[in-house]
Amino acid sequence: MEATRTQLADGMYLTYLPAEKFKTSLLSAQFVTPLRRETAAAYALLPAVLRRGTVSCPDMGALSARLDKLYGAHINYTVRKKGENQCVGFVASFIDDRYAPGGERLLEPAAALLGELICDPVTYHGRFVPEYFESEKTNLLEAIRSLINDKRDWADSRLLRALCDGEAYAVPRLGDEETVDKLEASAGAEGTFLDDIIMHEVLSELRDIAQRGGVSCTCGSREWKLQVNFSSVDLSCAQCGAALRIPAATADDLEDLCCKNTLVIRGRSGN
Repeated sequence: MEATRTQLADGMYLTYLPAEKFKTSLLSAQFVTPLRRETAAAYALLPAVLRRGTVSCPDMGALSARLDKLYGAHINYTVRKKGENQCVGFVASFIDDRYAPGGERLLEPAAALLGELICDPVTYHGRFVPEYFESEKTNLLEAIRSLINDKRDWADSRLLRALCDGEAYAVPRLGDEETVDKLEASAGAEGTFLDDIIMHEVLSELRDIAQRGGVSCTCGSREWKLQVNFSSVDLSCAQCGAALRIPAATADDLEDLCCKNTLVIRGRSGN
């Protein structure tokens, strides 16, 4: 097998690797970017959110139905690390055209759907669907936190951080929790929110609770600070520094806050 590599445009290449002994074909679209701690988590999150739907298939159910019509084809997102580069994208797997019933061609519709995921994702008011973003952000954080449960990977990650401290090679492929939080904070500081309407309503409700004296900390202080993020609001105690995060991404978040008369920050003396 000899790979054929063709340059399609500046920085864009098509690599073709024929393998006639297999009955399935793979189509991969990968974006290669320098690995940086500041962007690793955001780039890792991007394909996961894009995989949730397109304009023509706005949810996982519609996507699954579309893939079923291609005889059970699969499209999965990938996040890899190669040297000092981060590779994110999608991989589609489907029956090779030689084995498709009735001579049906599957490459073109599979490539079209993959292209839709990248270029025509489902959005809400011109931005990612809040529920999809929050769900995939939670999944990313859980994946980052669960690394410690795999002792071999955890040891390898810690070793790289110690040996390559300050270098791009030490950055984990999924990023880290701190950069996810910084992504939220920087977007909020710029006035960019996942859902403008929900955020404004959450802030209005927080103002009403504060005016009633409903915000306190278990350390005894009633002095607090507020930080607005991309899809949440952080209340931090001015005395002990403890924090309480208020989700502000979905209608359920707003409804949950509206049901509360008080907000308690669990300070250092709290349970």
